[in-house]
Amino acid sequence: MLLLGCQGSAPCVKSNIHHNDALTSNPYYVLVSKFWEERARLTSKPSFGGDVAVGDLHHILEPLGPNSIGISALPPERYSLVWSYRNVGDYDWDGEVSVADITQVADFFGYTAPDGQTPSYKLKADGDGNGEVGVSDITPIAYNYLSAVSGYIIQGSQLDGEFTDIVQIDDEALGVQIFHGWHKTISWDCTGQEYDLFRVVPVDLNGQRSSPSNIAGSVWIQPNILSVSPTWVWSGGGEPSYVGQEITFSVELSEESVPPFAYDWDFGGASAPNTSTEQQVMVNMTEIGEFWIHISVSNQWGTDSWSFPVVVNPV
Repeated sequence: MLLLGCQGSAPCVKSNIHHNDALTSNPYYVLVSKFWEERARLTSKPSFGGDVAVGDLHHILEPLGPNSIGISALPPERYSLVWSYRNVGDYDWDGEVSVADITQVADFFGYTAPDGQTPSYKLKADGDGNGEVGVSDITPIAYNYLSAVSGYIIQGSQLDGEFTDIVQIDDEALGVQIFHGWHKTISWDCTGQEYDLFRVVPVDLNGQRSSPSNIAGSVWIQPNILSVSPTWVWSGGGEPSYVGQEITFSVELSEESVPPFAYDWDFGGASAPNTSTEQQVMVNMTEIGEFWIHISVSNQWGTDSWSFPVVVNPV
């Protein structure tokens, strides 16, 4: 019956066929009609379970403006909660797992995620997560059939309190964008919200709640990088750096950020060592050229990152 609904000249759309003498002689059209009559009697169901729950809820800061080299060094003006849509089997992102999603598997059949490259939007039909769109991706459709996400309840809490509902917003009212080529990513402006913690709870077409997301800390709870020292390395001013030079890098966080923190330095191949997990690290600039240095700082509530270029000159 599932495959039957995706055949014919108008695949995966509800049939308006009525039972009459002209049609009863064609078993295919009779079965299509019967299928949609049966579907009309069913209701959606919330998408429960860890594999369909939102797991990447985080903040995106929108700064007042960039500095001279395009890197923000100013306090944020606005911030938004951002998360990826999760409803395994809903490959066409229409909010419900249905027969129509088989079409996506057929359209992108055989696509494999390229090594070391950003996956195409075609990978949205990879429901079993094996990196390839194939026959096995029909199974999540059957398993999660009629699971629906029509919107989200945004919840907030203080550090020592219970989560309470802030607002419920349907999918169409949210700022929905496609990031990274294949994610349906949703954002909600939470500027001015005086909660320490946030989470989102998907709701189905009947308003039933699904599994809650991970917890994201507010901007004054999660790490907030104020600056990276020494500033002359990335600010474009002062003395240049040279191959063989030893430089000590450190990162400054806002006082409101809540420890413990995890640090992740990547010097882009410019130095030895090239990575570090310390707050302050001394490196030797071993390569000549222009490189990008990246630092991420995380705690249990979120992550903040800072990237900047550095030029290493010959002696």
